[in-house]
Amino acid sequence: MDTVKKIMSVPVTVSVALTSFEDIETMYDYLLVEGVSNVQFKMKGYANGGLYSEVPYKLKWQGSVGGKSGFKDLVEYAAEHPELGLFPDFDFVYTQGSGSSVNMKKYGARTVSNRYTSKRVYSVTSQSLVSHYQMVLSPATFSRFYEKLEKKYSKYDNMAISLSTMGSDLNSSFSEEKTSLREDSKNYTIEALQYFTDKGYDVMVNGGNAFTWSHADHILDVPLTSNRYNNEYATVPFMGVVLHGYVQFAGTALNMEGNLSYAMLKAMESGAGIYFIISYTNTELLKEDEVLSQNYSVRYDIWQARLVEIYKELNSVLADVQTKLIIGHEFLNGTRVPDENELLQDALAEAEKKAQQVKQRLENINIATTSIEQVSTRLDNYMALLESHLQTINDQRASDSALMTAWAARKATSGDASVERAFVLALTTYLASPVAELRTIRATVDELLAAATENYQFLVDTDADADVLLAAQGTLEHIQNVQIPALLALYNSDPAFTLSYTHSTDRDTFLYDKTSFAGCGVEDLFSLFKLALAGDGLDIGVETLVTNLAEKLEIKSEPVVDTTDAGKDVAVDSAYKYAVDSEIVYVTYGDYKDGKAVAFKSLILNFNDYAVTVEKDGVIYNVSAYDYVVIKHTNS
Repeated sequence: MDTVKKIMSVPVTVSVALTSFEDIETMYDYLLVEGVSNVQFKMKGYANGGLYSEVPYKLKWQGSVGGKSGFKDLVEYAAEHPELGLFPDFDFVYTQGSGSSVNMKKYGARTVSNRYTSKRVYSVTSQSLVSHYQMVLSPATFSRFYEKLEKKYSKYDNMAISLSTMGSDLNSSFSEEKTSLREDSKNYTIEALQYFTDKGYDVMVNGGNAFTWSHADHILDVPLTSNRYNNEYATVPFMGVVLHGYVQFAGTALNMEGNLSYAMLKAMESGAGIYFIISYTNTELLKEDEVLSQNYSVRYDIWQARLVEIYKELNSVLADVQTKLIIGHEFLNGTRVPDENELLQDALAEAEKKAQQVKQRLENINIATTSIEQVSTRLDNYMALLESHLQTINDQRASDSALMTAWAARKATSGDASVERAFVLALTTYLASPVAELRTIRATVDELLAAATENYQFLVDTDADADVLLAAQGTLEHIQNVQIPALLALYNSDPAFTLSYTHSTDRDTFLYDKTSFAGCGVEDLFSLFKLALAGDGLDIGVETLVTNLAEKLEIKSEPVVDTTDAGKDVAVDSAYKYAVDSEIVYVTYGDYKDGKAVAFKSLILNFNDYAVTVEKDGVIYNVSAYDYVVIKHTNS
């Protein structure tokens, strides 16, 4: 590349080598010693102006990298090492923008406005397309350049060439003399590739547009993943499935990847080779160039040992499947393996949860036992209240009682509002209100029995202490066998009692003699009062009055221990907590025999930055972060 050096204090632009021909030999010698022999060198910027070269209709090797003689020596060296490939890169799609000897009027591509155009790339910083002054050549003129170059290049007997941009870029030209649409440009590119393959060259390209596949022997910068937008859940190695087993290809240079481990797994998933961009010397000069400064991690001495490690690791996985096809690809469901700190936190959380459950259990036992005792106490209170209200009602069955006095006054007087009010008040106070409260109590008895029974069952189910169970059982049996039967016996009529009332003969006996109609329960007693009221023509809707009063009464229910959430884990579900958020891939290499897929080797690839546990075909695998498992199939 060109740089400025001071010679006798005068700044002079000089060309310096980043990697010379001799450096390539040095690097390959090292790789051979390390057991790496199958290496293809793409040699960019070695001729016709360096890294910013002119379109190669002539061939002039850069003196800084060794010149013509240096390349000859390198070719002779490669002849002694058959697995070493030399691919000098020539660009027929673009040419140097400034100082170019190319007649752009004759060979340059034109826009629809008849202007020359340059290569533009998107800049993230400026968020716009920017040009670095590489002028676009008309596709119709490709043959003029590559035919001349090939005549000169063929003299070196190196049957390998890189036509990188022909595999990735496709440009139109709207020149008035010769318009080339993209389809025409594709055809011109195919002609160029066919030209070199017909001559017997191994061809290397970049990107690998589909129309290059049948002509290229090596493809670099093949997209092994998607653009990874947020709305994309996973990526499928389409290019790997199509190309593997037919063409040698590689993805982005591994030393340009932000996540090397992820990139290595992607290479395994697609069956891709490894690709590095390397500069042997003068790497610090790259920062002086706006475009070349993007090669921020290319120093050979830094990557020397690591490069060999990566090659050996990938080669151990993919060497025996180079001629195989990808016959299967699926995504597996797995669970993240928690680290030591997470396991400690889980243990502490589990201990805290159990302690909380013990505390809650004791609280629930206390609630259950207290509630059972409270039911018994309330039933005793209800019994006393029932006796008291029955006594109150029966005490009014006397001629001098407040209710009978108001009754007699109301019967004797018609239309007197004050008498009417006094009668209604007495009827409400001494009959309707007690009956309404007793009805509410009767309705509550069943609920209290159910609450006591459920709470006792909870104590049994939760294995409460024996003394607690014994006390609760005794209280429940007292409720069931003593308290409730006594209360119902007082509320209901005696089985021997028959409700029979004739107003003309039974009125005075019922209203003025509380000893009459013995064995009469609450509801039957209330029915007799209603019959007497109706017989005297004083039915003021006492049944409705009782119903309305009962609706206004609120009697507290007893708490029942809620067992629906008992033992339920309120912590975060581990299946969700340790869910996997990136891909776990199962890819299979093999062949097709008689139309059937025959598996040879499978890989489980963990693209997560943490270890995972995954099950496949009944076998559980633990796969470390950014790691893989190799499975050989016995039927292969």
